[in-house]
Amino acid sequence: MFDSSSSDEEEALLLLLTQNTPTKPKRVWIHEINGKRGDHSEYHNLCRELESHEDRFYWYFHMSRDSFEELHDLVRPHILKNDTNYRKAIGTRERLAVCLRYIRTGDSFLTISFSFRIGRSTVSIIVEEVSKAIWECLPPIHMPSPTEEIWKQSELGYQEIWNFPNAPLPGTTEPVPHVLLGDEGFALQTFLMRPFPGATTIHDQRKRRYNYRLCRARRVVENTFGISAEKWRIFHRPMECHIEKAIHVTKAACCLHNFVRIKHGDMMRMLPNEPTSSQNLPENAATSQNLEGGALIPLRRTNASNIAPPDIRRQKCLAREFTKMSGNTLLPIHEDLSGLKNTRLKSRNPPAKSFHTHSPTWKDSQAWLKEWEAQQAKLNNTLYEFSTDERPKGFNESRQIWCKLNRLRTGFGNCSYLWHKWGWSESAACECGNAEQTIHHMVFECPITKYNGPAEDFKNLTKNASLYLHNCKF
Repeated sequence: MFDSSSSDEEEALLLLLTQNTPTKPKRVWIHEINGKRGDHSEYHNLCRELESHEDRFYWYFHMSRDSFEELHDLVRPHILKNDTNYRKAIGTRERLAVCLRYIRTGDSFLTISFSFRIGRSTVSIIVEEVSKAIWECLPPIHMPSPTEEIWKQSELGYQEIWNFPNAPLPGTTEPVPHVLLGDEGFALQTFLMRPFPGATTIHDQRKRRYNYRLCRARRVVENTFGISAEKWRIFHRPMECHIEKAIHVTKAACCLHNFVRIKHGDMMRMLPNEPTSSQNLPENAATSQNLEGGALIPLRRTNASNIAPPDIRRQKCLAREFTKMSGNTLLPIHEDLSGLKNTRLKSRNPPAKSFHTHSPTWKDSQAWLKEWEAQQAKLNNTLYEFSTDERPKGFNESRQIWCKLNRLRTGFGNCSYLWHKWGWSESAACECGNAEQTIHHMVFECPITKYNGPAEDFKNLTKNASLYLHNCKF
């Protein structure tokens, strides 16, 4: 028989152990914080307020409200969820807003979940599903599959604009395969071309020229990705998801890039620095552009450079320091500025002494204008004669036309004279036999490449002048 006292002790011990064992906290389906999503989430509060401010709405979603609604109508059938007896499904507009904010800001799933009061895993699922829907709905219109004709146009563009042929090579009839362009980080492959190592190009002009053309052609893709990454900042950080989901997000961002570019045009260049008022948008902000066969559409840069030459900038800094030192009697150097002597070489003048030659009312803008007018008189180029109160002709044209027009105005471009001056060519002669092939010679004097029309056509940028610039090689 068993001892009853021993059995009672064992039962009491087991009961004590059971009571002291920590119990695992019960998990809830929806956290109490997320349960208040309808009243306190970012979507139900901030996003609703943004609907009354078009510029802020654009800055938040990187698209206008009309574009958001159009995109929502396209993807709605693919992301719609039904309500159940246990809970109400997240709306399609809110799901689209979650995905756009993730791609737009690059924030983590956890940050998005706290902002919208949605579970982290739910945010991950929403981003994947909406990204798939965007890729299914937008490509037929905004990112069509490239055709053979589109590939041929791309090949022709690389050969004419960037001087990087694919097939066939210049001077030959034998075709060569198309290749990918990479930088020094890639290994040389049969389908990928990379630059020569820098040490091998020091005494080899052909390799230097090849590296120059390859890097210039590769920059097209780098610029396009840089523009896309600046607008869709998910590309600024590693994606916290599996490879398959990252692929869906990347494809959705590419489609969104073209979608917004077509809808808003040059309005994109105003972001992300500050939100802009709709009254200040350019006239062609909503004009559509033709797609270039499945490629990301590059944005047009229209902001002109306003940086003075280095010598003017140095004089401006010198003027600022000279004014500060000469106007403060407490500085020891104040007394030395009145009687400066040249104690160094005759070819070296103290900066403060050289500034005495300037007028007390010297301004960098005026000095820059005088230098510009002096260069204009020296070049005797009527292309510079335009009013400073309005933008010159060609400012709103494509980047290719604008760049070539400025090369014609300044005289700096792809010509044998400059290539020889920089050590990239053995001769500065032109194909026609002229001793120097300058930009001016190519356009107005060379019997092979000259423009058959007056120089005023480039000043006014007539149709014939624009066509000539499109086909010229400089």
